[in-house]
Amino acid sequence: MIVQLKIGLAGFFHANARQDEAAFQQAALELEALAMQHQAELLVQTRKIYTAEDAEAVVNHLNREQVDFTFLLSASVANGDAVKPFAELSSKMALWALPESDQAGFLPMNSFCGTMVMSGILGTFFQDRQIPFKWFYDYPSSALFQERFEVTVGAIRAIRSLQQSRIGCIGPLVTGFDHLAVDEAQIRSRFGTTISRVHALEEIADLAAKLPASRIEPEISKIMSEGHPSGHVSKDSFGQFARLNLALNDFALEHGYDALAISCWTRLQKLMGVVACGSISRLNEAGLIAACEADVDGAIGMLVDRAISGNPATLVDLVSLNWADQSLNIWHCGPAPRSMADFKGIIWDQHFDIGEYLDGRWCGQGAVASLQFKPGVITLSRISTKLQQVFALTATMSHKTGYQGSSGWVQDFAMQGNHPSLQDVMSMVYNFRLDHHMTVGYGNHEATYLELANWLGLSVCPFTPYVPYLEPDKRHSR
Repeated sequence: MIVQLKIGLAGFFHANARQDEAAFQQAALELEALAMQHQAELLVQTRKIYTAEDAEAVVNHLNREQVDFTFLLSASVANGDAVKPFAELSSKMALWALPESDQAGFLPMNSFCGTMVMSGILGTFFQDRQIPFKWFYDYPSSALFQERFEVTVGAIRAIRSLQQSRIGCIGPLVTGFDHLAVDEAQIRSRFGTTISRVHALEEIADLAAKLPASRIEPEISKIMSEGHPSGHVSKDSFGQFARLNLALNDFALEHGYDALAISCWTRLQKLMGVVACGSISRLNEAGLIAACEADVDGAIGMLVDRAISGNPATLVDLVSLNWADQSLNIWHCGPAPRSMADFKGIIWDQHFDIGEYLDGRWCGQGAVASLQFKPGVITLSRISTKLQQVFALTATMSHKTGYQGSSGWVQDFAMQGNHPSLQDVMSMVYNFRLDHHMTVGYGNHEATYLELANWLGLSVCPFTPYVPYLEPDKRHSR
């Protein structure tokens, strides 16, 4: 479900300005149309701001309405005293200037200078507060405005999604993945996300076992309609797959969770005789975020990506490098959602690692969503709540065949206006101490990730080129 945003618009006016009222009305109408395109509600403040008293009334109204983002439009040059009350605005804000209607004669509005007054007041009078704002220029019908607006809406929507989300952790951290541990209180304070760690894997196994048989066969039929069985997964395994999927979905609904971080191996296989990969794939496709290996930061990254794009995301490992064409294989056991598959779709297959050899033949547990990622531009990211940092770059998914599981080869990397080589990407992965899981979603959303980081006060991993010598820990050199 797309988070519905409330956007505020407040206008600053000057008694002797010309054309400011007409400019404000045109800007408001165009902004309302643009907000509707992005499924956001615009609250236009009818009280014109001339004085600090006007500003206080507008700020109080916007705060009562719990607006998410507010445009402070300098319809004409702003009075500095009228800017000061906006330091108490609870929403994030933008300073917005309009182009002058005439290029000679009497200055009509002095709008751009007005936003510089706003910037100066917020930056110097409130220097200790370090109040962030984003600048906008021109009418909403302009390409410049729309580019900046789209990025901002995505970032604010992702922040709202995190603030509203509850993540249920099922089972402990996977053995050996101590680097995925998180501080729930820190996450609550910084992101507003609630983390619950009170659930054991046995709870899910018990729910699955108690499901009536009348629900299982219809679920198996749905599974078969969504993919093709490889022949390596038994009928009993498909039955357990269906039970696990239904149990996880029922569990999330019962507890009001927006995302699950599942300790998917190896205790789950001992309890139920089935891997979670296929269920994670189907849950993500249906809109319930499900992260592998009890990775809470991974769930947060997937929540962000889905809020930005409106489409499912998945977690991957970086597993193989091809120097000849400068490509990188991204892969995981088989948890990717069906909408990320190429034209061949999903093969419900056995797990590559969880299972045993019988008479020299590999017999893996099932079922995993084995698929080749479809071609297209992707954003590869990692949000670390422990390091308080965001890493993001874009790449192009190629047609090259990957490994069994959910896999694909990406190349043509882009990051902060640079075009990293494969060596550059490797170097940054190590030097920024990135966790081994990365979030993948389709579309170029790098700018939105960077804006989200800046609103939340997280550090952004900058592009740094490969060098052949030992480098210091980049976390402490920015």
